[in-house]
Amino acid sequence: MLKALKKIFGKSPTELSVAQPASDAPSEAAPHYSEPRETQAPQHSDTPAVTKPRRERTRKPAAPPPPAWKLEDFVVEPAEGKTRFHDFKLSPELMHAIQDLGFPYCTPIQAQVLGFTLKGRDAIGRA
Repeated sequence: MLKALKKIFGKSPTELSVAQPASDAPSEAAPHYSEPRETQAPQHSDTPAVTKPRRERTRKPAAPPPPAWKLEDFVVEPAEGKTRFHDFKLSPELMHAIQDLGFPYCTPIQAQVLGFTLKGRDAIGRA
């Protein structure tokens, strides 16, 4: 392993034979460390490096905010035998969510129960 480390750190084969005894048994002598090599600092020339002119990025126009949702956007025609969510006094936020989910009409159990639950009463049903 010592040989491999010395190879990594740049020992020449002649220095290896001098620094290591002939036997393969580990020696009790202090290990021999090589002096660290001096690293050369990158040389800077006096002439400035040629740089390409940067192209300025054009900013993408900000997307306009979506138009405000209005109850008039959720138009459901009355149908015989079906109850619309418009027939109940629901908040615009709730109506918007109902439209987003794609429910134009109440289910039969919703139509029977919503009137009671909106008045604060409890309801139990089976669909």
